[in-house]
Amino acid sequence: MHLTTNDRTDTSNTLFQHVKRPDWGLATMVWRVDDKLAFQFQDGQLRIFKSRFDAMLRPVDRPVDERDRVLAELGKVSDRRDAARRIAGQHRPIDPREQIAYFSTRFPKGFQGAKWARTHRGIDARKPLKRHRQPVIEAAAELLAPERLRAHVDGDLSLIIIDRLRTLTDSTDLVTKAAARGLDRVDAVAGARLVGALADLLTDDRDVAPAFDAWVMALTRALDRTPSWELATSIPALARPDRFTAVKRSTFTRAAAWLAPNLTIDAFPAGQVYQRMLDMISTLTRLLAEAGLRPRDRLDVYDFVQLTLSPKAVEQIAASRHADTVERAAA
Repeated sequence: MHLTTNDRTDTSNTLFQHVKRPDWGLATMVWRVDDKLAFQFQDGQLRIFKSRFDAMLRPVDRPVDERDRVLAELGKVSDRRDAARRIAGQHRPIDPREQIAYFSTRFPKGFQGAKWARTHRGIDARKPLKRHRQPVIEAAAELLAPERLRAHVDGDLSLIIIDRLRTLTDSTDLVTKAAARGLDRVDAVAGARLVGALADLLTDDRDVAPAFDAWVMALTRALDRTPSWELATSIPALARPDRFTAVKRSTFTRAAAWLAPNLTIDAFPAGQVYQRMLDMISTLTRLLAEAGLRPRDRLDVYDFVQLTLSPKAVEQIAASRHADTVERAAA
């Protein structure tokens, strides 16, 4: 059964399952527009597929009582999503002012307050957690000092840096284990290129794009696969949080919807796109300063983005928009 846009089959009472991802649970189709189809899955995610991939969604049969229970469950989730979409004002992106308001309710004293320092920076923490930035920044400053990297470019010496780099990435939530996979299998030749490319990136204060592309290429050769945004950006961000930002593609895409509406963040890292994201973070840093907030570095700004553009935050901001609309209507 292919669900093309010309298909007139009634799918309102049909349950589907993704052929390769049964762990997502059952799904119902909630809309189709042009060549795109959206399915609500039991794991809570709304996923959009192009029609040429609709064969991956196969209809499944369940007894009537079970089918109706699942459809009701999925319908409630879809209704909440539709309501949030309407409340948000026809997909209007989240305004940084809304982010700042949300942030301020949770951290009234901002980045310089004790709560932020304790929760996110881990300053004076007895036992550092993966979300704490200060301990890992300090470790990166020692390990990834450019002069140290230059001294370890040749041969097996580079593998000393790579091994400690694995420990560094494992100590932070900026990088998942999956993203760092392969660092333990880097050979001396690829390791030398990798350490050299990182040293060049950290010391080249001109246009970031060429040095970043060289770093991504060195990572690709070392890992034998294209690295994720989080791995490619988190390492330089820890080494120089004044200059670089870590990137989580999902939340940065939401941030770009307002701050850089013509920016498309593809799945794989690229220098020109990263340069534009650095410019975007510079704009956001300026807006934060104008609001009286003073981040220590770009990792503070990164954590601000993660906090204020998380699914929970977006839902609460949408609810706040709705309350404002109701209040204005009643006035």
